[in-house]
Amino acid sequence: MSSPRKQVVVIGSANMDLVTRVREFPRPGETIAGSALEQHPGGKGANQAVAAARAGAKVSFIGNIGRGAIGDALVAGLKKERIDLMHLERSRELPAGTAVILLNQRGENQIVVTRSSNDLVSVDQVHEAKKTIQQAGMVLLQLEVPLAAVREAVAIAHKSGVPVMLNPAPIAEALPEVLLEKVDWLTPNERELTVLAKTKVSTKAEIETAARKLLRTGVKNVVVTCGARGACWVSLTGTQWIPAKRVKAVDTVGAGDCFSGTLAAALVHGDEPAGAIRYAVDAATVKVTQKGARG
Repeated sequence: MSSPRKQVVVIGSANMDLVTRVREFPRPGETIAGSALEQHPGGKGANQAVAAARAGAKVSFIGNIGRGAIGDALVAGLKKERIDLMHLERSRELPAGTAVILLNQRGENQIVVTRSSNDLVSVDQVHEAKKTIQQAGMVLLQLEVPLAAVREAVAIAHKSGVPVMLNPAPIAEALPEVLLEKVDWLTPNERELTVLAKTKVSTKAEIETAARKLLRTGVKNVVVTCGARGACWVSLTGTQWIPAKRVKAVDTVGAGDCFSGTLAAALVHGDEPAGAIRYAVDAATVKVTQKGARG
């Protein structure tokens, strides 16, 4: 059994994904036909918690899941994965999270996340879980819950010497350096990297340059997930590309979450970084061949 210090603590969101498949994404004002509606458990926080648990880590999830049929189904899914829910709150004020997802024939996605109980994750709730955070082997966060709660969790972990992994999604604007300087592992995709570094990226050289720019904020490791190209790991010791195996993508929703959760579990387990990143790339590659955020 893992010791408390080896636990991955995830602070984040849980959603029910409502998915329909289309040939091409609609243009503004256009109505198109989609497939029959599919329903899959998701949410960046819950996805990452499940990925870490399936990779062998002991996981604790801190979040807020509204009451009702959808919320009950989300909670049941987390319990099935043996994730500790001691610090989970159940809101009566707002419903559980939902995400409306369009998938095109290339496996690309467009996602709209609704206002929900995820928005009620608070500084007080995070502070009540302080002991659990202080005993963690890794704290894993995203941005589908209020930034104030994220900052509180990062501050507690950093002060206690607990490594912090931040998946900066969804993101609309660059994050403050006072937050980034406390992050040990930052896992943006290419679009998120563009926002964070305030520079357009497309080529490998541009990705590397933008990632090195983020190191100057104090982040210790930047791992950019680049889809079929794999991942680019940039740290003060150098730059390394970890390629992805070629597969036919069926559903890319949750691939980045799978990557971050699996990477956190591998690092907590004691894998050296390059091997841990390779393992996470392989896990995300398998995920995109299957339907649903968790495959």
